[in-house]
Amino acid sequence: MHSPIPSNTSPQELSHILDKLGEGVLLTDAQHKVSFANPAACQALGVERPEGLALAMLLPAIAPYLVSLATSPQASLAGLQVEQSGQGETRHLKVSLEPRLDPKQSPIGFLVFIKDISSTVQDRAELRDQNARLEAIINGTRAGTWEWNVQTDQTRINERWAQMLGYTRAELEPMSGEVFKPLAHPDDIAFSDEKLALHFAGKLPFYEQICRLRHKDGHWVWVHDRGQLTSRDSDGQPLLVTGTHIDITESRLAEERLNKLAQSVPGVIYQYALDPDGHSWFPYASQGIRAIYGLSPQQVTSDASLVFERLHPDDAEAVADSIRNSARTLGKWHCQYRVKLDDRQIWVEGNAVPEKLEDGTILWHGIITDITERKHLEEQLRILSITDELTGLFNRRHLFKVIDDTFHQFQRYQTPFSLLLIDIDHFKAINDGHGHPVGDEVLKTLAALFGQSLRRTDVAGRIGGEEFLVLLTGTEAKGAAQAAQQLCQQFAALALDDGRQGQFSATLSIGVATVSADDKDPAALVKRADQAVYQAKRHGRNQVWTAD
Repeated sequence: MHSPIPSNTSPQELSHILDKLGEGVLLTDAQHKVSFANPAACQALGVERPEGLALAMLLPAIAPYLVSLATSPQASLAGLQVEQSGQGETRHLKVSLEPRLDPKQSPIGFLVFIKDISSTVQDRAELRDQNARLEAIINGTRAGTWEWNVQTDQTRINERWAQMLGYTRAELEPMSGEVFKPLAHPDDIAFSDEKLALHFAGKLPFYEQICRLRHKDGHWVWVHDRGQLTSRDSDGQPLLVTGTHIDITESRLAEERLNKLAQSVPGVIYQYALDPDGHSWFPYASQGIRAIYGLSPQQVTSDASLVFERLHPDDAEAVADSIRNSARTLGKWHCQYRVKLDDRQIWVEGNAVPEKLEDGTILWHGIITDITERKHLEEQLRILSITDELTGLFNRRHLFKVIDDTFHQFQRYQTPFSLLLIDIDHFKAINDGHGHPVGDEVLKTLAALFGQSLRRTDVAGRIGGEEFLVLLTGTEAKGAAQAAQQLCQQFAALALDDGRQGQFSATLSIGVATVSADDKDPAALVKRADQAVYQAKRHGRNQVWTAD
């Protein structure tokens, strides 16, 4: 309340004193007409010269109070807030009235104080709007809020925080460390304290962790806990920390179900990221990565180089090329390659679908599986498809393919080669006299002789019955005839088992043909070798005959 101003104070004296004041001051006469107004009052009222105007007209909101104040000389009006409209705007004013008294304490007018509080009212309205929006956001996100006083260990929570654990706020307040700690999972407290210490020391911009809180009915609620230090005391020690708790139990349980599913899937489910600078990492990898690469998911979350170090050297560049091509075209990535794991080697197959992120990073979503057994089976099937089941030599189809390839090499580079067409003499008599099982053993014995006598670069195969074909690479006619003669002699010298503790011998007829420019195709060369065999048999068998 302002002190009454003596009645003998002139408007000129007041003007000199009050011109510089930020608060508006009016003087009225006994008829409540303005006799003086300082500049701040004129500005607040939006009137350039209010002198002579009735106070009730200038401030209609206070008109009801003037009558009662006039009849009560000692009464006053303090801090009345009014809205004043004019000149296209609305002002918010704070008005106080005090009586002006003559020496006999009779009222002779009013001393009026006016303060423009429009900015304050606006700030309060904006603050209310902000609080309302914040409350709406908090309600929308279902976030539990908390404010912790580190010094007193007292915590303020909202109703949602309590509801998240099945309580009312009244049941938990006053919230303190003694109330909170029994709610927290013991395995999470130490980790939380460690994070807070790092945040208080300025090493982390925020406090954040995933933790568990016990629900009123006993089960654990997974929450995402975030907070930040908002003030320190005069000694610089942490004072207030504010934050939120958001219930993530459903997403956490879904993640655990996904992880269990991923663990049950053979291989590794993963996300692989490659940024524009060439750095790569695995944002997610299931536990199956241990079996494929011998690494934990944590080891590859920031750098994928450990994975690439485990690729077979012969496959590493092909894998890198396939990744680059998938990144360039955004096409599906598919690749089979080998991984060196400890002292063993495994085959794996990768399939993934890429997507390009806004920052240019390529993110693949895929799976890598161990196909070692499948590869072994494929290899076995491949070998079976090119192998004669009885002798283990190449079969007719594969042998003729090799001869065809070699013939085309001769046409391009003139690299010589020869064929030996071999027939076991009187083989039908062997089968008839000793039995087919013995005949089969004779065939296998000849196949074994090839393995002992031929070079590693030579190719031998069985083309049917007792007929065999040998390709001698880089061999002219003379060398081929010598090799054929050696086979004839070695086979004739063998003591063959007749299956009845007896022995017998057998001989070979061999036709030799060396490729020449006159051979139009491989079939012509084989035909010449066949004709040479015929001549060897015609001239008494157990001999080598070289084709013209």
